[in-house]
Amino acid sequence: AKSPKQNEAELEAALTAERQAPAAPALVTKWMTCIRGDSDGAFVHFAPPTTSDNSLLVLGLYPNAKADIKRVCATEHEMLDLLKFDNVDWVDFVPLSSRSTNAVIDQRIVESFADDEELVRDYCRRFAEHLSADANAKGYQSADA
Repeated sequence: AKSPKQNEAELEAALTAERQAPAAPALVTKWMTCIRGDSDGAFVHFAPPTTSDNSLLVLGLYPNAKADIKRVCATEHEMLDLLKFDNVDWVDFVPLSSRSTNAVIDQRIVESFADDEELVRDYCRRFAEHLSADANAKGYQSADA
């Protein structure tokens, strides 16, 4: 049997690898269509993983602005305080953040992404990979095993 530390290390490695994998160029091109004006200030951002057993998993719309340097946003602080979790793990539908404010993200276009099968499948895939990595690291087995 694996120790909790081994399980935690495996989870962190699996989630880090998932989030560091480059996004398919076709997906990035589609995501970037929701940026108003110059897209130079927008970037793809997959939230870094947490490994706590007391984490809240949130299926979000898109990351906070400056997500690469501002790890915990106000929304996350409020959720942690109110719900008493140690960390928040995010799987965002549109993994774009901006260097200024997220006002550059056109939510009407993001809404239209719900009708794009490729984007929805990618979101579901990333969510399933997150759940699978977490379950594997914690030693859970599927009913098929």
